[in-house]
Amino acid sequence: MPDILNPLGVPVSSSYPIGDEISWFRRFLSQNSVKLNASSPLGKSLSRLDLLAQHLRGEFQLPKITNPAILGQELLGVSFLIKAIHMTVQCGVPEWLKGRLRLLRSARTPFRQPATRSQEQDEIWELTCACIASSFCEDVMMGNPDVTATFDRTKWGIECKVFYSKDRDTQAKAIIKGSNQVEESDVDLGIVVINVTPLIQHERYSVVEGRQVSPSFPDPRVPDTMLRNEMENIVNELPWKKIEFHFARSSSTGRTLHKTRSVLFTGQCTAIVTQIPTVISWPLHRKICQVHGPEEDFVDRFTREAAAIMRRPVL
Repeated sequence: MPDILNPLGVPVSSSYPIGDEISWFRRFLSQNSVKLNASSPLGKSLSRLDLLAQHLRGEFQLPKITNPAILGQELLGVSFLIKAIHMTVQCGVPEWLKGRLRLLRSARTPFRQPATRSQEQDEIWELTCACIASSFCEDVMMGNPDVTATFDRTKWGIECKVFYSKDRDTQAKAIIKGSNQVEESDVDLGIVVINVTPLIQHERYSVVEGRQVSPSFPDPRVPDTMLRNEMENIVNELPWKKIEFHFARSSSTGRTLHKTRSVLFTGQCTAIVTQIPTVISWPLHRKICQVHGPEEDFVDRFTREAAAIMRRPVL
């Protein structure tokens, strides 16, 4: 079962100091000379979440027309990013992260809704994957491939892609490009990690009708199954014969690819469960060739650490 959490990453009945989380993030940016413009996409998101924190403390009443699903998606993206960075900097800010904090000046809130492709969006996803890898790997670096790291005495390469387009050939090219980048590098093994969140039909999980939010699911297993089915449809409709043919023999080198043998897909959405915005995430691991034990271990750790980020308290 995937993790079913509220937008704060804690049980619905719990109280979480989101205001403190945002305060830490602002201090962190200031300490690292990153000036976040209040009118930037991320700056606006933080301001809205400040109001939400006041609302949760009983100091501010959100307008009745507020769509909790949209606010939940926003909170999902910002909170995940904050917690991923917080987890990474516990023993100091690594150079690969320090050199990319500038991305936050113009970054849009990640993983929240269909998005137009941009270099900043791609780099934020790469940064997030590096943060996830740093929780269980050593020698994490960013470059080419997007992320390299050592796990179980093996040098891994992670190519991070986002599906923005519904065109299947475009999606296949992204997977093939990622596998080529891993193959041509000096890593021992690799994987392509695909974020399909922009393709999720978010309106199915929360629809605003006047001042009412519908549907409000009485049981989290319902939207959980919906997301799983939607993810499976996205993955199953890919032109796998074309992709598998490429993995069998690279068109650029004529050699059999042996470093990347599987693809990890991940998707997230916010559903309204018993009137509360709830984060739902689902991973799908597609094996293209025979996958050995260490590769299964790596994918399992990556998936579990990504899910655990939303449970982490920042303070």
